[in-house]
Amino acid sequence: MRAIALFLLKCLCTAVTILLLAAYVTGYIRPGAHFYGLTGLMYPFMVLMAVLCIVGCLLLRCKWGWLPVLALAAGYDFLPRYAGFGRKETVHAERPEIKLMTYNVCCFSWEKNNRDNIFKYIRESEADIVCMQEALSGNLQKDIAAQLPQYPYVQTAMYTRNAQLVLLSRHKIVRRENIRFSRGSGCAMCCDLLVGTDTVRVYTLHLNSFGFSRNEKNYIDTAPLVTRNDIQWTKLKSIGAALQHGFADRSGQVDTVSAHIARSPYPVIVCGDFNDTPASYTYRKIRGRLHDAFRTSGKLLGGTFRIRGNYALRIDYFLCDKKFAVTGYESPHLSYSDHYPVICKLTFR
Repeated sequence: MRAIALFLLKCLCTAVTILLLAAYVTGYIRPGAHFYGLTGLMYPFMVLMAVLCIVGCLLLRCKWGWLPVLALAAGYDFLPRYAGFGRKETVHAERPEIKLMTYNVCCFSWEKNNRDNIFKYIRESEADIVCMQEALSGNLQKDIAAQLPQYPYVQTAMYTRNAQLVLLSRHKIVRRENIRFSRGSGCAMCCDLLVGTDTVRVYTLHLNSFGFSRNEKNYIDTAPLVTRNDIQWTKLKSIGAALQHGFADRSGQVDTVSAHIARSPYPVIVCGDFNDTPASYTYRKIRGRLHDAFRTSGKLLGGTFRIRGNYALRIDYFLCDKKFAVTGYESPHLSYSDHYPVICKLTFR
């Protein structure tokens, strides 16, 4: 029995090591016909499996435990993308703080009276800048004017019949621009804001989603993780195809956005629903040389999109120019949408 257990453990250590290394490569390969994007999506699960392999090797005194140890060490830059410790950057200069929020509100349709609940939360947050994705409902402009009068500056960008981007600001918007994509759904908008005597460019994004049907979403949320002979292969293939199309569509979109960011004459803040994980090509390409606010000040796992009950993936982000210091970050677990809001506090260095 020990010989069989050791053989299986060695096989598992090898497989986990290969998958972890494949996940690291994912962010550097433009998604296309291959399925590398799926290995990045599996990264948190692979880390858990690597830890279990290491424990198993310690218990069975198997030297193959060095494989997952070395694989985890090779991805030293990946773990901080998924787990934060709530640090704050030290700011010496007395500069005003900017409080921002990004929130995919799911067309205000997740719960009854959702629009009123979300607007109340935004009012109480006292954020200076609020970026909403999938913000569409009847009389939205009038409702914003009536319920959120503290935001005199409002910009919107429609990108489907059921969704639009909305940017609310206490600071004067001196210029705006819509960024359209040639492939896939979604949209990006940038606004130049006058913050004191400084001009800041804020990007809000909603990149191409996976386009799951309602049945596919229900299957993902409710299907058992382990099945025997009743696996619905047709649905699994359909979900796999949707995932791969999503990876490929976003690759072109992030190339467009990252090129636009590179041309900005002002310090930039990038936020929104990227619809991809921190191990993805999407994340690496947009982040570039920007700071990820979660890596600086986030806590624990920082999931923002609910899937399978309380488990959440981090697909909503705040990235900022190095001219900013991150002084706060939170993502409260509200029930008003399938996404959680993300709040970030920044100040000029």
